[in-house]
Amino acid sequence: GVGVLTALIGAGGGFVIVPALVLLARLPVRVAVGSSLLIITMNATSGFLGYIGEVPIAWPLVGAFTGVAAVGAMAGARLVRFVSQRHIKQAFAAMILVFGSFFVARGLGLLG
Repeated sequence: GVGVLTALIGAGGGFVIVPALVLLARLPVRVAVGSSLLIITMNATSGFLGYIGEVPIAWPLVGAFTGVAAVGAMAGARLVRFVSQRHIKQAFAAMILVFGSFFVARGLGLLG
């Protein structure tokens, strides 16, 4: 269900996986975020393995994104200890509203 929904709306799986884990599996937000990252990593790896050798891959770009993401993940793992679950939920909700508004505006042709 999460895969179908993310394919339909064109947003990353974390936007759907985290709320699903919190609401349906009743996981704490911190656990849901970590679990979501593992699920997304496994999903991305399987997709990558399916395309490797079929399409050209811009390895310098992949390396740059991977490096930045790794640094961000390590920083986030350290900083999460200092942020309450309430604030994490509020920030996540705000981020979903911003990105959701962007996708709707783009879908309606309001953005160039």
